Amino acid sequence: AWACLHAVKFGEDLGFRDNCVKGDTLIVIKGINDAKDDKSHISNVLKAVQNKINNFTHIKFRFVPCLANNAAHTLAKAGWHHEQPEYWMEEAPASVVELVERERTGNETGG
Repeated sequence: AWACLHAVKFGEDLGFRDNCVKGDTLIVIKGINDAKDDKSHISNVLKAVQNKINNFTHIKFRFVPCLANNAAHTLAKAGWHHEQPEYWMEEAPASVVELVERERTGNETGG
């Protein structure tokens, strides 16, 4: 939920108005997309995301299973080793490009 909120804030700060936020935690995506009051332990974070929705022309939240997006999952795990957030705005790092290419071609193991 925190990663989703961070992604929404990041898009907002950069002036993006048409966004698709994807996540591999179904309960978070459902919680954001559901208008009902949430009573879970992440309800405050979900509400913070929902409160930012009107700041965008168009924003959607999509569930993507972890197995279907190995590159994003690997990148997220690598991010835990950094003390400060890191971003790239142009070309992706070579390691990420390689993972995406392997996913695209269906070669999960590489080589």
